Amino acid sequence: MLKKYKIIILIIFLTAGGIVFILSIWLHSSYKNKEELFISNFERDLFNVIQEFYHSQQDVKNDTAENRLRLNRGDYRLLSIVSSRYPNVNKDTIAKTLDSLYKLRDLQRDSIRKAEGNQDKDVNELAQILSPFMLRKIDFNDSTLSVLSESMKDALDSRGVDVPFTIALVKIEREKYKNYQTDLRAVGQYSTRPILINPDDNEFLIAKFDNPQSFIIMSMAWQYLYVAILIFMLIATFFYLLNTINRQNKLATMRKAFVNNMTHELKTPISTVMAAVESIQRYGAKDDKERLDKYLKISKIELEHLSLMIERVLNFDTAETNGIQLVKSNFDIVKTVESCIESSKVGLLKQVDFEVHSTLDNPIIYADESHIKSVLRNLLDNAIKYSNSPVHITINLDQEKDNVILKIKDNGIGIPKEHLSDVFDMFFRVPSGHLHNVKGFGLGLSYVKQVVEQHGGSVSINSEVDKYSVFVISIPNKKI
Repeated sequence: MLKKYKIIILIIFLTAGGIVFILSIWLHSSYKNKEELFISNFERDLFNVIQEFYHSQQDVKNDTAENRLRLNRGDYRLLSIVSSRYPNVNKDTIAKTLDSLYKLRDLQRDSIRKAEGNQDKDVNELAQILSPFMLRKIDFNDSTLSVLSESMKDALDSRGVDVPFTIALVKIEREKYKNYQTDLRAVGQYSTRPILINPDDNEFLIAKFDNPQSFIIMSMAWQYLYVAILIFMLIATFFYLLNTINRQNKLATMRKAFVNNMTHELKTPISTVMAAVESIQRYGAKDDKERLDKYLKISKIELEHLSLMIERVLNFDTAETNGIQLVKSNFDIVKTVESCIESSKVGLLKQVDFEVHSTLDNPIIYADESHIKSVLRNLLDNAIKYSNSPVHITINLDQEKDNVILKIKDNGIGIPKEHLSDVFDMFFRVPSGHLHNVKGFGLGLSYVKQVVEQHGGSVSINSEVDKYSVFVISIPNKKI
């Protein structure tokens, strides 16, 4: 059983570890995706801000064709001929059309020039995201960068993004361009992809921001919460399973010890009765009335002891399965204690002194007298069995609000602190090696707990090894 128990624990830990590992990978992957999405959205906002800035600049300028358009003398001559022949044609519309053609031509020339210069492919692709003509028309001075920063902040605020950033111009050597963002992340900084502003000076426009972890993590709060709840439930389930397996393993061990102990307990009265009967048959005790009565009396005592043991086990099994059936009535708890003390004195082989103290104004309580007597007898028997002579037992009865408090203290061998939480478990007996000097099944205190709790009360224990044990019982005092 122990080997299988260890294998089960190993499998549980491996399974739990594997699930936590997979969830961690999923969270990490999700975080990286969110990080890339954050940077992509940041870049898109930056591009939109630059475009808006460019268009706002163009609206402010003089809109006359002569100041805006790059037309040569032949173009103006052509405009004059067309205007004289077709007076209804808008001269500005024709001029804008010609200017657009010139812009397209310049764009194509720039592309050819960059291709012939064998520039890095990534730089070319990035430069084409925004029109080179548009970028060339913008003067990226400190004032422009300030305006772009304000517009960028407004764009981020509209999306609920609160991350400090800086828009700046940087010079990046071509061999370092490809790994520029990676190198920044290595020192805890992030940036958008550099936008080529001036190819001749390797000048780029970037938006740089510090670690956005806090914002990204907050945006993933529900995922982290879900994973945390899942892991908590998983760990709680596994701990409950481990605790259950541990308790079952412990219970199986105690049941085995109970069966062994029960076997020895049953053999003793049976062997005694068999010896008595054999003596009567073989040695003529049936003709000696005095010896016959002696053997029959011994047999009766042992059979009664055997019957009592069997009845205890059967009653406990019934109580565990169906619960103890209580028949409550009003009775005097002080007199019940005194009655149990008198019963405990019968057949004592030790010197036992009992001391009873009561502060109850009214000793009448409403409970099951028969089961309360059994509880008291169990506790008194244990106090006597586990104490060395002379035995001194003190019983205190006190009133605490609506409860009667019953304390039974002995001067016995005590119970180690590590076993105090187990003494009320079924079949449990304080370990004392392979032999127990005091006979028993480990059912008495479990029965005590069942009876007291079914009355709506509680039972606890305090003990110190080789000094004393104190059992405290609290029973609701509901009189009818």
